[in-house]
Amino acid sequence: MKKIIYFVAIFSLLICGQTMATEQSFNSSVGKFIIDVPEGWTAQAIPEGCKITSKDDKNILSIQLFPEKKIDAHSIARDLATELNMTVKESTNLEAGVWLKGNMMETQAGILTEKINSIIAVSVYTGPDFDTMKQICDSGYMEQDIKYLRLEAGPIVDNDFAQKRCPEVLAAWLKEHPNMVAQWDGNWETTVEGEMSVCGVKTHPK
Repeated sequence: MKKIIYFVAIFSLLICGQTMATEQSFNSSVGKFIIDVPEGWTAQAIPEGCKITSKDDKNILSIQLFPEKKIDAHSIARDLATELNMTVKESTNLEAGVWLKGNMMETQAGILTEKINSIIAVSVYTGPDFDTMKQICDSGYMEQDIKYLRLEAGPIVDNDFAQKRCPEVLAAWLKEHPNMVAQWDGNWETTVEGEMSVCGVKTHPK
C-alpha cells in the first residue's frame, strides 16, 4: 500500500487460483482506505483497520493504519520480527527500508518495510504465497487519493457508442499514465454538440 500510511499487514496463504475480488473500505485515523477482498473471504473492521479471513479460517490478513512513527524502517521491521517471534533467515536492505524473510510458528513469513513520502509502510505476512500477498498489498489506496476526470472522447452519438468509445479513451489514457489505476464510471456527456463529448473516469495511484 503505497500511500500516506504506516501499514501493518499480517498475511497467510491465499486460496490457490483466486482471481475475483471486491473493493471494501475501512476507517482509520489517517483516513479511509480501500483494498481488494478476495472472493470467499470475509472482512471485519478492527481498531485502525480491518481483518480479512478466508472461508476455512486458516488464512488471515490484518491491516492497521497509523501516522508515521519517528523511527526508521529498519528498526520497525526488526522490532516487529522480535515481537512476533519470527526467526529471520534472510535480510535485504532496500533503498527506503528492509525486507526480512523467515519463519513464524513453523510457517513462512516476511516483513517488508518502506518509507514512502515521509510515511513508513510495513507489511507482515505468513504463508508461502508471497506473490499473491503483493497483489493484495498493491491493491490498497487511500480515499483521498481518488480523483475524478473527464476525458475528451470526440463526438459520442448515443450510449451504445459510448460503451465502445469510453473504454478506448481510457485505455489510451492508461498507456500515458502507467502508475495509475482507472475505470470508466459509466457516465458520459456531450460538451460541444456534434464535436466533443467526455467520459467520466475514476482514478487513483497504484
